[in-house]
Amino acid sequence: MSSSSLSCTKLTIITISAVIIQLIGLILFVFGFFPVKPTLSGISGVESYFPPGNDSVRDHNVSNLSPHQLKSLYQKLSGVPPLYDRLILMVIDGLPAEFVLGRDGQPPSKVFKEAMPYTQSLLANKRAIGYHAKAAPPTVTMPRLKAMVSGAIGGFLDLAFNFNTQALLDDNLIEQFIRIGWKIVMLGDETWLKLFPRMFTRHDGVSSFFVKDTVQVDHNVSRHLADELSKTDWDLLILHYLGLDHVGHIGGRKSVLMAPKLKEMDEVIQMIDHLAVQIQEQDQGRTLLLVVSDHGMTESGNHGGSSYEEVDSLALFISPEKSSDAPASHMTANQVDIAPTLALLFGVPIPKNSVGFLMAEAFKSLRVDRFLRLLELNSWQLMRLIQAQRPHLECGTFSCDVFQDSDGSLYGERDHNMEDICCSYIKADEFHKSLKSKGVSSNEDDYSSRYFQCFLKSASEWLSHRATDKPVGFLTSGLGAMLLSCLVFMGLLSYLVHKVYMKTNNLRMRGWQLDEIFTLTIVFVVILSMGSSSMVEEEQYIWHFLSSSLFLILLRKTIQVLPYRKSDVPLHATRGIFGLHYIQTVSIIVVLISGRFLRGWHQGGINWVHLPDISKWLEQAGSDWIMFLQLLSGVLMIIVCFVSLMWPLMLKKKFFMPIALVFLVPGLMVLQHILEHNDGITATSSLAATISAQKIYSVLAICGLGTLLAVPWFVTFQNDECAYNNGHTSDIFYTQKWHFYLEFKDCAYAIGWAYIFCWCLLQLLLQQPVNSVPILFLLIQNICSIFFFRCGDPLLKQWVEVAALYYLGLAGHFGLGNTNSLATIDVAGAFIGVSSYSTFLSGILMFIITYGSPLLAFISMLMYISVKEINMEKSEAHMNFGQLLMLTTGFPFLVPLALNSIFLIAYTIVLLLMRNHLFIWSVFSPKFLFNPTNSTRNGYNTKLCVPLRASNSTSSPTESNPNPPPPPQGAKPVPLIISVAIGIAVVFFIPKPEELSSQAWQLLAIFLSTIAGLVLAPLPIGAWAFLGLTTSVVTKTLSFSTAFSAFSNEVIWLIVISFFFARGFVKTGLGDRIATYFVKWLGSSTLGLSYGLTLSEALIAPAMPSTTARAGGIFLPIIKSLSLSAGSMPNDPSSKKLGSYLVQSQFQCSGNSSGLFLTAAAQNLLCLKFAEELGVVVENPWVSWFISASLPAFVSLLATPLILYNLYPPETKDTPDAPAMAAIKLDLMGPVTRNEWIMIATMFVAVFLWVCGDAFGIPSVIAAMLGLSILLLLGVLDWDDCLSEQSAWDTLVWFAVLVGMAGQLTDLGIISWMSNYVAELLQSLSLSWPAAFVFLQAAYFFIHYLFASQTGHVGALYSAFLAMHLASGAPGVLSALALAYNTNLFGSLTHYSSGQAAVYFGAGYVDLHELLKVGFIMALVNISIWGVVGTFWWKFLGLY
Repeated sequence: MSSSSLSCTKLTIITISAVIIQLIGLILFVFGFFPVKPTLSGISGVESYFPPGNDSVRDHNVSNLSPHQLKSLYQKLSGVPPLYDRLILMVIDGLPAEFVLGRDGQPPSKVFKEAMPYTQSLLANKRAIGYHAKAAPPTVTMPRLKAMVSGAIGGFLDLAFNFNTQALLDDNLIEQFIRIGWKIVMLGDETWLKLFPRMFTRHDGVSSFFVKDTVQVDHNVSRHLADELSKTDWDLLILHYLGLDHVGHIGGRKSVLMAPKLKEMDEVIQMIDHLAVQIQEQDQGRTLLLVVSDHGMTESGNHGGSSYEEVDSLALFISPEKSSDAPASHMTANQVDIAPTLALLFGVPIPKNSVGFLMAEAFKSLRVDRFLRLLELNSWQLMRLIQAQRPHLECGTFSCDVFQDSDGSLYGERDHNMEDICCSYIKADEFHKSLKSKGVSSNEDDYSSRYFQCFLKSASEWLSHRATDKPVGFLTSGLGAMLLSCLVFMGLLSYLVHKVYMKTNNLRMRGWQLDEIFTLTIVFVVILSMGSSSMVEEEQYIWHFLSSSLFLILLRKTIQVLPYRKSDVPLHATRGIFGLHYIQTVSIIVVLISGRFLRGWHQGGINWVHLPDISKWLEQAGSDWIMFLQLLSGVLMIIVCFVSLMWPLMLKKKFFMPIALVFLVPGLMVLQHILEHNDGITATSSLAATISAQKIYSVLAICGLGTLLAVPWFVTFQNDECAYNNGHTSDIFYTQKWHFYLEFKDCAYAIGWAYIFCWCLLQLLLQQPVNSVPILFLLIQNICSIFFFRCGDPLLKQWVEVAALYYLGLAGHFGLGNTNSLATIDVAGAFIGVSSYSTFLSGILMFIITYGSPLLAFISMLMYISVKEINMEKSEAHMNFGQLLMLTTGFPFLVPLALNSIFLIAYTIVLLLMRNHLFIWSVFSPKFLFNPTNSTRNGYNTKLCVPLRASNSTSSPTESNPNPPPPPQGAKPVPLIISVAIGIAVVFFIPKPEELSSQAWQLLAIFLSTIAGLVLAPLPIGAWAFLGLTTSVVTKTLSFSTAFSAFSNEVIWLIVISFFFARGFVKTGLGDRIATYFVKWLGSSTLGLSYGLTLSEALIAPAMPSTTARAGGIFLPIIKSLSLSAGSMPNDPSSKKLGSYLVQSQFQCSGNSSGLFLTAAAQNLLCLKFAEELGVVVENPWVSWFISASLPAFVSLLATPLILYNLYPPETKDTPDAPAMAAIKLDLMGPVTRNEWIMIATMFVAVFLWVCGDAFGIPSVIAAMLGLSILLLLGVLDWDDCLSEQSAWDTLVWFAVLVGMAGQLTDLGIISWMSNYVAELLQSLSLSWPAAFVFLQAAYFFIHYLFASQTGHVGALYSAFLAMHLASGAPGVLSALALAYNTNLFGSLTHYSSGQAAVYFGAGYVDLHELLKVGFIMALVNISIWGVVGTFWWKFLGLY
């Protein structure tokens, strides 16, 4: 395709068409994924007792009736007295119905049946009726409670429509009971308090988030039970038990805690039932106990999806007396059927939007005519709901003569179309009327009941499908359209790069630059983060980090090309060049500083919003400071905009002056508005403030529209004046096309600055006052970025510049305090200047507030176009104006469109894959609801539409599958696709460096894919490593013998045998005994206790090479025992007495204990093996490691407990009982056993040979093999112990794969190539090796925030970082050991940073905020100690 084959007009048409296609696809996907069902407003009343459309309801005025009178009226109109007087609703969170009722006609398993003997006896004695009440996804608590009390299946966009409140606004049973005067008491899950605020007479709520708590969370409910059951002042008692759900989350269905928890629930049921029977016998009324569950759980104990195990919830009706008609087998119903059943049992109207129908078995005690009356009431309610969704439905138009078979039976297998539904309703009504007029006839009664139930079932299913079905056609069409538009954008970009941009600028294809690679890396990182709910919640950290990193790379590139003046060149000859480059350097530094202020202004996110930040500090400082900063920021913004508009006057372009002067008027109006109507914290909403804001809107609209229309008419070109093209020759410069081109740039400059001026003033007016300074920083960032790009490095590609501006816009979005939560939308600002509610006007203002930073980024594209210098050659004089315009505007328009389109497609796919995720409603959906709006924003600003991303939903319809498919097995799709895609991208899309062979490049792709899989975990780590190994053999990248060569590596087998030694310590109890002795000797005070535990771990560490095993098998049990004896309870304020400090101290010291000895942690051995692969050999490794680590490790071990004692002080300072408890424990343990003596002797032999083995010619692995052989021969361990140590064999597989691949990467030249590249980079920065050493060590340490495994971190990054150290000239042994020591130290950073972190955090003594804070502080402490002490110690040892 030649450059002339695609004109500017064609490019515009194709782009706009792609935008339209994308919008259409987005709309189709949204309506397919989030179908909206019509609902009836208001609350059901007396109209429920009359047929739809009946006017008799007007004869009943209920507005003045008391609750008792209203209850009597309901009973009179119903004709059926309530069957019960009081209700006890017992919710057992997460209880699968099959635990109580069995499955597929089979009784429950023996374990579960024996755990609930009383409940099973109620079922056997026909005093209980059990239902498998199928729940609709998402199977999480809040929507399920809504379904039970309202009978409605919520639409997928309900969260968006109700984002400003969590209270249930639809008609529901709680509201109905309150209307008839019921008193309600709630004990348990605080979700009820959020759904129904101020509706409970008494309540005691508990949080549902502490899933580690399986005891206290239920005890908090049961402790009130006896007292509440003895009272008579309530009508409804709600008990919501969370413990069983928490047991499932911890250990799954087969947890050892499951049976005891079921037994506890059975005892509660027994207590309640005995009371109900007693009340019945005393003629004090009838009490119904309804035991329900909100959802089930999978085998692993999770829920949220639509599998049978998750939707199988329970509904168990327990009546005080035996029912002779109770069904022999257990029934199946839908969870939404509970609402109409309870409403009819207790004589209140069915909630208006209920799609359920009554559970017939619960009404067997009723007379036939009364039962038919309840069926009729339920039918009327569903018919009203059908008519709401089909407003023009007329059932009378259907012919129902053939609705019945010749034998009189009903069609049982017909599809539930509207004709069938109407006919069953009509027939039921006819038979019922005939029955009432003629009296009871068993035949007619049977027909009436059957027709009613046929209608109820078909109507309920039709309504349920309307609420939950996802039209597959909409989803596929929408996704296909979005994918097509994305491909169009990418194709157009490719055309511009290869056919226009590269050719026009005479640039030849060259190697990828670091800034280009990182710009694309940002896309991959963002896409990877989309699958993580935590990353979605805290997305601001991603954009702040990535955008700052990109500009740091640009800063490095700018510094690298700074000119230097030769001695023979006059100063005046280079002054201009020096000045320009240094100003560009300063510009980037200003961008970075502004970004840092934006990062710290709002803590942002979902989980850490409570942490201190600048905005909170200002709010505490008072409104005067905020007012001052708001005015100062406003004045500075107006000055900047005014000066920028006046700047062209220096080039004698006088038409800019009136524009600058005109915009001073609204600027001064905004300042006046702030002075008069803002109090520094919020904007007032008085009439005067509203009128003032409306005046500002009007003036800004006139100025903005006037500028857009007037500027093109007043722009004149002067032949002897050129502001933007200093490098063009005169013969090209004076051609007519250049006249048009430069006039276009003048227009873009004027209009761009005018709209930036408008943006500043609107943001000052609408944003919260505390955001005024961030608005100024955003403006400064964009101006400095545009200035830098104006005359930047000619090798800096234009698409990188545009992408950088785009990334700044997204980072700034979060810098203004926005998140992916709908709760952060500033609703109040959307009503500034709005005198009466208007969805349209408030929506526009909310749009401007929410997307302020991205809007500025897109407006800045006009400025970028107007000032960007594109150097043209004479040979390009044949280009027409359209081609020149396409060259200038193509990238600023297409790059944002393409990036947004890629993110949209990626997130839409993630959304589909995550549709049954636990956090689909709370995390993924809100983010998706932001993105369609963002798409519209991009379309209006660039005349090209760019959506962002997608989010959420649920899945299946509500009917049950009698033979549900087994749960999915195998690899997780999203991590699998991402991991494989990384390898494919390296092979096919990233050019291979010339100095590398195809085999090396292919192996690098497989290695990177393997590392990505270790982080993302599509399969267990060993399985994924084996797949990587298989791939390398199948693709003939490596031969079979080469691929498996590392399985004979000595270091790997030393690691495997070390796991067996750790098992011996736990099995014999030797580790526990040693730690207990230290508690006895040093435990009289809390500080001494901490030192005792710390020193005992340091003593055990060299012979027990697993930090996780030491934590979980020895030290945490001791800490918990000591804490509980001191009254320090987990998940309780008393944890601060002792447990919190001991856990924090032991956790922070564990890294130093592991770093002290080579054999104290498995990753230590792996580090030295990788170092050896790079040619760094540590002589006598065990001794060298210990000596090098000894001084800094001992200092840190001694300092850490004391620092934490002051930083995180325990409430209990003295522990006089601890030594006595230790002594008692030692007495109970008895004397040292034979196996313990053998273990001690064996470990002394092993450690001795590890230290001195080189002198005897005995390698470390042989010493370990001898020790294991002794333990096996003497029976301390048996072979089953070794076989059951799964982590050892898993480690053997994946360590061997990583070591083998790393070795081959070295042999094939990958590592040397990387080293040379890094060496060139470091040389260009003129960094000495100490400076590079500090920088690389810090980067290696803190990048662990992205990892959940120390060994995974080593496998992924150790070799690369060590190679970079070597390339910088740093001493090899020093670098290898320092990186290895850091590998141990960063294991205490977070709650997920290591195996021991999960163990200690899971104990419940430390909350997450404190753990992260202490982890970061102690990380700095450890870095300081090891950095200062280690520097001098390693110098003394001669390591450098």
